[in-house]
Amino acid sequence: MILTSPRELTNPDNLYARAGKKQEDAVAFYLRRAFGSADDVFVFNDLMLNHEGECAQIDHLIVHTFGFVIIESKSITGEVKVNSQGEWSRSYKGKWSGMPSPIIQAQLQGAILRGLLKNNASKLLDKLLMGLVQAGFGARDLAIYCAVSNNAILHRDNMPKKIQNQVVKAEALVDLLKKKCSKARGYLSTEPGFKLSELKKIAEFLLQENCRPDLKDKEEITLSGIDHEQETDSNSHAPVLSEEPISSVVKPELEIPGAAKIQSKVICKHCAEDQKLTPKYGKFGYYLACASCEKNTALKHLCFECGEHTVKISKRGEVYSAICPGGHEYRVV
Repeated sequence: MILTSPRELTNPDNLYARAGKKQEDAVAFYLRRAFGSADDVFVFNDLMLNHEGECAQIDHLIVHTFGFVIIESKSITGEVKVNSQGEWSRSYKGKWSGMPSPIIQAQLQGAILRGLLKNNASKLLDKLLMGLVQAGFGARDLAIYCAVSNNAILHRDNMPKKIQNQVVKAEALVDLLKKKCSKARGYLSTEPGFKLSELKKIAEFLLQENCRPDLKDKEEITLSGIDHEQETDSNSHAPVLSEEPISSVVKPELEIPGAAKIQSKVICKHCAEDQKLTPKYGKFGYYLACASCEKNTALKHLCFECGEHTVKISKRGEVYSAICPGGHEYRVV
């Protein structure tokens, strides 16, 4: 499942920025093809995290059953060499120059990620040994790769063996990552794995911690199971609490294949408008922006069939649906 897309280019006149953006988009494309429909692999593109005064800007992060993968994208269209000391150099129009190690850069990002997760382990991971021991992230795998342009020339012969395995062309990522994220690897080892419920909590936590300013109202950030009870003030990005479930009226809607035959359409809780509503995603969950009264309504639901309070809102394409623990599912918007 893809949770965030690369940010838009803010300086299109910069040649290097355009090249970097093109490479990040290429890697994001391959990740979408590999994991776009996966419900146990979560992909973050251009994730920004803060922890204890340090900031990590991660080009691509994958959260999977056995751990994490950080991918650093590098737009390198010439030649690449790495000497025995792990020092990188690249050529551009026939001229060679040194460059910072993207592997070391990703390792520093990984340290910030680990620190942030470690400090929040008690709310992200279940306890072990009948609830006596708190599970942690220390033994979880953190793989690091550098994805270079497909037309780069890699001088692998003199690269340190470990770095050889970490540098890959973008087009070769899919096969490598599918093996890394496959559940089948658990049959061959005793390495610890995350439960699906833990994976979702980790993914939701990272969504909330993502401090990219351009994601305050991104609609494409989705995660089945997020159930926040906030709405966003129409004049501010700051969330405000919604005290009660929104009012709803039942109207015929398109059915979801295999779902219970319950359809509904939400209305604005402020003016009862039911047509001029735009679904959006804010920092604390889904909400509807009303064009009539210019106020927002949180997508907070009771199940129309059984009255269950813990209905989850999810989004597939342009369809917003609700799923309750009792198995009832219906289209909301």
